[in-house]
Amino acid sequence: MERLLDVEDLVASAVGARSACIYIADYAQQLLSPVRGIGNADAVEVDATVHGRVFQTGQAHLGDGHVIAALVEGRDRVGVVECTFHRGVGGSVDLVDAICAALLLVLVSKRRYTDLVVRARRVRPLSTAAEMQWDLLPPLSGQASGASIAGMVEPAYSTGGDSFDYAVNGDLLEFIVIDAVGHGMPAVLKSMAAITTYRNVRRERGTLENIYAEIGRVMVEQFSHSYYVTGVIASLRTSTGELTWINAGHPEPMMVRDGSVISSLHCAPSRPMGLGGTVRQRQTITLQPADRVLVFTDGVVERRHAAAASPHLAPLTDLLLRATLDELAGPETVRRLARSVLDSCDGQLADDATLILIDYHGRRTSG
Repeated sequence: MERLLDVEDLVASAVGARSACIYIADYAQQLLSPVRGIGNADAVEVDATVHGRVFQTGQAHLGDGHVIAALVEGRDRVGVVECTFHRGVGGSVDLVDAICAALLLVLVSKRRYTDLVVRARRVRPLSTAAEMQWDLLPPLSGQASGASIAGMVEPAYSTGGDSFDYAVNGDLLEFIVIDAVGHGMPAVLKSMAAITTYRNVRRERGTLENIYAEIGRVMVEQFSHSYYVTGVIASLRTSTGELTWINAGHPEPMMVRDGSVISSLHCAPSRPMGLGGTVRQRQTITLQPADRVLVFTDGVVERRHAAAASPHLAPLTDLLLRATLDELAGPETVRRLARSVLDSCDGQLADDATLILIDYHGRRTSG
């Protein structure tokens, strides 16, 4: 594992550079921190630097004596690599991009055996509850044939009861967003139980109704009737665009279609999982190519003690539409939405806030 410490030197040697530096995105995706850095002393901002622009767009930057390229695992943005050269860098961008692909294989294969990468992700202390939640989460973005998904959880360094999960099984993109009652460690324990139950039933090919019932049963069995989780349980058939979901006492998703926002996708709400009852309704719509569906928890739009019930709903809708019209990719759209939520309350969220965005690209045709 100590060879991982030398990987920057190996990258520099492979591309003929004087030096190389690997930057990893922090949990909040607001800073890029060097793997060898200590704390955030050498971190650079995502929203105010060339490094951040490469991270946002995935497009390499060719500068005077240096190349900055994105580290992207599938669709999951990991960070960037900066290579500094002794002299001109003509023709080096493609080579740096190729080395980045090989570098990702090294980082992915070694990250389960060392803390170097996850230490670079934290620029301030991470709570134990958040540590558990981040270990539970899937990659923040993923790709299916004809669709993609991206998510974010805030506050990144102290999150507890919110979570999400997804899987791509053939032409079925299956996903869930949950909000467990409570805060901190008690909430994350319920969240972990719910997500693990979801994965078990999904892998056993259970229906949405099976998932709802089993999560409810586990909540009662492990935490009694006074504890529960809300959620949206859904699946997208990417070959047809058929989106099916159950709403368990959760905020209604919104959709962008043809340059406008449909503020809510209604499904008669079932009771939160753990409070008993059965599924009231399973709702289905057919997505069109370029449709975007945003699922979020109540912490995204509600502020405790605020005069209005949902003070952030309007700016969230406006930002989602603007990002869509600007053709921002899903991961960057979600990052900016999460940042806007934090900015709306000066970074002091009273409740966890989670978003996932599903982009439907349409069925691919051969020819």
